[in-house]
Amino acid sequence: MLLILIAVAGCVVTYAYFVSLIRSQLDTAERVERGVQEIVYLDTYACSIQSGTVTLDLYLRTPAADVEITHVYVKAKGQVVHSEQVSWTVTKTPAKFTLTFSDPSANALTVVLISKGGLKFSFVIFVRA
Repeated sequence: MLLILIAVAGCVVTYAYFVSLIRSQLDTAERVERGVQEIVYLDTYACSIQSGTVTLDLYLRTPAADVEITHVYVKAKGQVVHSEQVSWTVTKTPAKFTLTFSDPSANALTVVLISKGGLKFSFVIFVRA
């Protein structure tokens, strides 16, 4: 039974990765078409939930020029559950950026990054199998 649960959790994480990848590719095509140079990829993520607190490690990179992220917000079940001003610089080399916030008791979160130029990059993240 435990092996089945582990396999299902692995499938969910893999599915989430490919959904994010496909969304990133579609967003990239649209931005290139409009001549926008700011692109951010979510390479992978790690999530832990302990004592009612979610710690989310995002591994981000950009294929082009550096992108400055100034604001991050997290949505669960259509509601903003966390909002934070940040000063992150995303470069071509994948780097870890961490968010910590109260557990919204949701299976999936939408993380939205807002760049200095005003562009939004959103990623769906599954935190529970």
